[in-house]
Amino acid sequence: ASLMATRRAHAPGRSSRELTLTGMAASAILAAAAAWAYPGGTWAEPDRTGHAFLENFWCDLLRAEALNGRPNPVASELMLLALLIFAGTLVVYFHHLAAVLAPDPTSRWVRVCGWPAAVGVGLVALTPSDRFPALHAAAVIAAGPVLLAAVLVALLGLRRRGHGPPGGAWLAIGGLLLALVNLVQYVRQVQWGVEYAPWLPGVQKLSSLSFLSWMALVSGARGERSP
Repeated sequence: ASLMATRRAHAPGRSSRELTLTGMAASAILAAAAAWAYPGGTWAEPDRTGHAFLENFWCDLLRAEALNGRPNPVASELMLLALLIFAGTLVVYFHHLAAVLAPDPTSRWVRVCGWPAAVGVGLVALTPSDRFPALHAAAVIAAGPVLLAAVLVALLGLRRRGHGPPGGAWLAIGGLLLALVNLVQYVRQVQWGVEYAPWLPGVQKLSSLSFLSWMALVSGARGERSP
């Protein structure tokens, strides 16, 4: 009976970790498949063939027509599914973090910021820039700050609890700085008409990789409180 009770107490924690890691893996595989299927074109080189990792935004893959003018039915559907799965994964991940941090006050704020961040990612996926330019820009600008706030609060809480793998915090901090640069430049281009910066997609990708690595490290860490 004691063993069964222990299993019940720790199963939710394991379940949250497994769901997060599975969701991340599924999103990454689908995004990679979307990149492989993307016909081509970047904002700097519209006639380019194929996907350019550091020159295409993730959102370019959502377009019904690639930037080189060719139809993009396969990549757009794969990337839509990848982002929607990732949005759901964020819900699980921030719930998991909140449980790990409880009863620290940061637990509540992780939930407060995490849910809107996940919804924002979902809205970005559902409003491709070629079909809903204004809504897409608004979704990106709205989702960015709450996602950054959720990560920052989580970092503070993990530090207070002394939880997290070595180096994980530095990955998240690097991702935060890159994401902030990305968000500021995006707003400058979309809202103020500043000239397009060809380095911006690369910053977005590096920021994404930093956050994904941090999420994987924290989710894979052992010894946290179970929800």
